[in-house]
Amino acid sequence: MERLTRRNIIGATGAFASGAGAANSALAKAVTDNLSVASDPLPGLVAEHFRLAGISSPPGTSGEKADNFIERASDADADLCARIAATVAISPAGLLAQAEMLKAFVRDAEDGMWADGREMALADTVIAGIRSLTAGRAA
Repeated sequence: MERLTRRNIIGATGAFASGAGAANSALAKAVTDNLSVASDPLPGLVAEHFRLAGISSPPGTSGEKADNFIERASDADADLCARIAATVAISPAGLLAQAEMLKAFVRDAEDGMWADGREMALADTVIAGIRSLTAGRAA
């Protein structure tokens, strides 16, 4: 698996922004409008999460080889989700990215796909980001 670096995070962000569907159009707009993306890793990390979450086995693979490929992508995504949930946003784009991911987590839980508490950890981090970004401002 490729190590997450600033270069491939930014590349993933660009790829996500250019191919985002309607459900993630607000995130794509924030990324393309460059709202502190250079200093906030979250838009790129969340874009990479959505890429990993959408991975299926490569064409022409089947059986154990396909299962191993998908399992490696799933493991990488689980590690990335933990990193995203632990990272406090430092920009509106980062908060927007986390909110889009939280929405996807809730939607998945409602569909019965899983329920392991990731949504609550992410919600706590989003709240911390909002508090951080609004500190010192009038309510």
